[in-house]
Amino acid sequence: MSQRNKNGHDQERVRNEASETTPLIPPAPTTVDASPEARLDEATTNPSSSSSTAGGSGINNAKPNAKPANVDDYGHTLANQTISVARGILCTLALGFLIFLQATNISLITTTQSRIAADLDAFDKTSWFTSAYLIAMSALGPLNGKLSSVFSPRICIFASTIVLAIGSVLSSLAGSFETFVFGRAITGMGASGVFTISIIIVLELTGSKRRGIAIGLLNTGYTIGVAVGATAAGALLPVVGWRALFWIQAPVALAGGLVLLFAIPHDFTAGAKDESGLSTGERLARLDYFGALTLTAAIVLMLYSLSSPREIPIMPIVLSMVVLLTFVMNEIYLAKDPIIPISLMKSRGLLLTCLSTVGYMMARWSVLFYTPTYAIAVRQWSPATAGSILIPTNAGFAAGGLLVGWFHIRRQGSFYVPCLVVYSLFPITMILLAFLSTQHSNPVLYVLIVLAGGAVTGGALNYTLAHLLHLTPKSTHYIATSLVATFRGFAGSFGSAIGGGMFTRTLYTSLHTHFEAEGLHHKERLIRRLLGSPALVGQLTGIDKQVAINGYEDALRMLFLAGAGLAVLMVFVQAGTGWKGPKEESVLEEEREALVQNSGRSAAFHLHILKIIPILVHLITAPTLFRTALNLRNFLLNLIIILDNRALKLRLQHPIHRKVTTTHQRGDLLQILFDPRLRLLELVAEEAHTTVPIPPEALAQRIHKLASLQTDRFLLDGLLLACFGFAGEAECAEAGGVGHAWVHAAVDALDVGGA
Repeated sequence: MSQRNKNGHDQERVRNEASETTPLIPPAPTTVDASPEARLDEATTNPSSSSSTAGGSGINNAKPNAKPANVDDYGHTLANQTISVARGILCTLALGFLIFLQATNISLITTTQSRIAADLDAFDKTSWFTSAYLIAMSALGPLNGKLSSVFSPRICIFASTIVLAIGSVLSSLAGSFETFVFGRAITGMGASGVFTISIIIVLELTGSKRRGIAIGLLNTGYTIGVAVGATAAGALLPVVGWRALFWIQAPVALAGGLVLLFAIPHDFTAGAKDESGLSTGERLARLDYFGALTLTAAIVLMLYSLSSPREIPIMPIVLSMVVLLTFVMNEIYLAKDPIIPISLMKSRGLLLTCLSTVGYMMARWSVLFYTPTYAIAVRQWSPATAGSILIPTNAGFAAGGLLVGWFHIRRQGSFYVPCLVVYSLFPITMILLAFLSTQHSNPVLYVLIVLAGGAVTGGALNYTLAHLLHLTPKSTHYIATSLVATFRGFAGSFGSAIGGGMFTRTLYTSLHTHFEAEGLHHKERLIRRLLGSPALVGQLTGIDKQVAINGYEDALRMLFLAGAGLAVLMVFVQAGTGWKGPKEESVLEEEREALVQNSGRSAAFHLHILKIIPILVHLITAPTLFRTALNLRNFLLNLIIILDNRALKLRLQHPIHRKVTTTHQRGDLLQILFDPRLRLLELVAEEAHTTVPIPPEALAQRIHKLASLQTDRFLLDGLLLACFGFAGEAECAEAGGVGHAWVHAAVDALDVGGA
């Protein structure tokens, strides 16, 4: 008993030391509920109902476990950290401004790219104006999350605002395409810290009841920035020029960073406090800088190829695969603190959530990037008016996220069905946009469709995040949400580069075909300018203008239909996440999976071959009919395993089978497999794994209840055998109402060789 209690204390210590690097699928526990008699009482009185367990002993213990310290009276998880109201208001305002500023950098390019492309002579490279920013922002997200655990969130977010300000100034001073893209990448590095650490701060300061509305507010600030950025940039462009739109961001970013530096308490941490004993330098040395570099390089090479306006070059894709393989090998074998833990991606829920987020948001970004293009090129609206088309879709995005957070995501648990419903609605809006993106469609209907698309997307992101928190253990929530934020950022860069490449190639083909059909040759220079300057369409006249409009209509239709197809595929990917969280998976399933994963197929084969030999000897020489039947069952059991019937193989790894076969070298396994009457015996043997002592009176009550249901000798023999797992010989004999001689006889009949 002392050894079992020691194991229990060790397991509790390990659980208390869990951190963000704890595997998403934890090792299977070797204990069961603290009061097994409560579950057994319920199983015998109402076998069809699920059981509740509690600590303590006696009949009235069928109640929930004692409430954890971080859970309120209604079962809601409380916030991990709290701050004063004044600090909370300052943090909310500063975070709101920074998130707004970070988001404006995404959309302002949609209404200013024509002017920037003309000044920098980069008409066929405009997709990189946004991609450079988004790639840096997404690739460095996990690294910023790790840095916040080393230096604290307040220091890291302040440093991020400084980097963002430097990048903004560099972009405003750029005299060439290369310098401008470099400045945009620096800005993205700073924005990465702002976005990632904002999520960490929100998760730390909110409990489960308000987490949905808090994330909804965060998304609202983000989406307002995307909407207002395009509109404001379009309105200010003729007044101040595009360079001022970038350098003006520097003082705003620095002001927000200073407010957060003083508003966030000094002892505010990102998750659990570090107790590793490592110095700051040692913790910094453990960070995965090489992983961040190789991941960024792999993405840049891939997107450089897929964003090509003409033919897709193959060599960058090959190099990207090589660098990506290097990244994966580094994450698995070399990185001490990997930027994207490959082992965590073995969690089906996390992996498929990340993949569905990438595909879903790629389709969404095509709307954000190219509906203003539609308004400028096809409708000939002014840049300010064209940017305003993002207001309804982002208003819908904010409303959708807030509404589901306010009215529905007010509990912990699965949101599987709502995720699939909102995921299924978005492709419909994409198809409608594809056929409404024409010169003569109803603009009011067009605005309503983009509004609806934004609403379902906002709801989808909130639902999927809440569902992910249900699918993953709490100790991994920060790294899981960081990974989702990373993949969401990838969606923006992928949508900008890959979607932009598809749009540009389709536009080039359509323009070239239509000009050739009209007998207009030598239009290559005009086509090149049209590829990066939708505002140029409004300056054309006659057949040139009509061909340009038709080309943009064709390209937009192809882009939105491709986005719809991608969104449909993501419905099935999201469906694969499942609805069961780690707490819903039984101890038995975890133990079975652990055994299957930790044992080799060939080793298992030879093990059971060796088992069959002594069993055959016992089968031939068995002195009694009972032992003959017992050995025959064991022979058939091992034969079944050798034939590798996986379902039975998993079933046979139940604790009772391991308990009887490994500890006592015997067991009536086959009968337990196929006789449902013996489920109660199975429960008793399962409870033998508990580290909590069973009071004698509770043991007596359980045994008498079992004996009254089935009194044949086999059940009592098996029951007493199971008793030895958690009680001594004398206690078993006393509880069973039999003498020691009967206990010895039962043990001898089963050929256990003693207690």
